[in-house]
Amino acid sequence: MKSLALGALLLALACRSGPPPGAPFPFQEAMCPGDQDLTLGAVLRDCPPWRTGIVSAAAQIYHSYAIERSGVPFTVGVDDEKRIHYIGTTDPRFVTPEGISVGSTLADVRRAGGAAVFVEPGWAAHSALPSGWHAAFTEGAPRDRSRVAFLFRRD
Repeated sequence: MKSLALGALLLALACRSGPPPGAPFPFQEAMCPGDQDLTLGAVLRDCPPWRTGIVSAAAQIYHSYAIERSGVPFTVGVDDEKRIHYIGTTDPRFVTPEGISVGSTLADVRRAGGAAVFVEPGWAAHSALPSGWHAAFTEGAPRDRSRVAFLFRRD
């Protein structure tokens, strides 16, 4: 009986525990100042310690930061020296130089000069655009009507 009561008390305390109001979610990306150089190979500055990672390929994880540029949030993947190896966004307000954004179709990507779709098992299918951005699709084999889920650049 005592162990049942103790178990119920521990369960109740566990259900009530959590971060204090206003505290960041444990898996929320740390924010960096928005005036960073967002090019591959650049080094981030004035950023807090990283708290999360971003899967930037089927077998690659980098430390990640959130950086907002002109109201558009980007996820930036960096190595231990905070050198940028991945930049991505799911925000439809970002438009590549070719006119592609999240929500564009594969047919749009092809018309914009996108390369043949490369299916990267365990991650995404994507098409490289002439600007160096990639239009990514989260379904196995995208079709002309498939929509871009996110845009990214990586080295």
